[in-house]
Amino acid sequence: ICNYMTTTSIISEISVVIPLYNKAAEIERTLGSVLGQSVLPREVIIIDDGSTDRSWEVVEKLAKQYDTVRGIAFRRNYGKSAALYHGFMAAEGRVVITMDADLQDSPEEIPELFRMVTEEGYDIVPEIMIPLVGEVKELKYVKNVVVETAEQVKKEKNSEIEYHIGTMIEIPRAALMADEIAKEAEFFSFGTNDLTQMT
Repeated sequence: ICNYMTTTSIISEISVVIPLYNKAAEIERTLGSVLGQSVLPREVIIIDDGSTDRSWEVVEKLAKQYDTVRGIAFRRNYGKSAALYHGFMAAEGRVVITMDADLQDSPEEIPELFRMVTEEGYDIVPEIMIPLVGEVKELKYVKNVVVETAEQVKKEKNSEIEYHIGTMIEIPRAALMADEIAKEAEFFSFGTNDLTQMT
């Protein structure tokens, strides 16, 4: 699916994590693009989130074909967040970069992302997006749960990490209440397909 460039050396600090669900037709092309960049990751971890198509069969084939590819299979669909979590837990690289299985993210950005983190000191600030919020009370309730959980994890891990909490505006009511929701949200994302279909 791709040829390693003989002039390219593997960058051992990079782990690429790819969650996938029913992407058997796309994952080979995605991996080919990841492994075709000017720098190569130490490892590519593909997490099959309980796919019902041939995705896991393809992942197993790729893991046999490439030493840098590892696969994790869920017995059922747990969602992208769970897949990413287990990918991060399994990663051995100093810098972890996530990719979508259908190339919504561009693998061509990997070398520059790595350079920004390692040479320019850029830090990554995760955003926790709370979906399907219709009014500010819902966001406040779930936000409190997220904060309590995050603080507990930070205490258990004896670590400090900055994060932002926001929501996706994906139902018409949320769009109408956006000014109130904005008082509790640190960022907005917009689910334009959902808004279009529900309007």
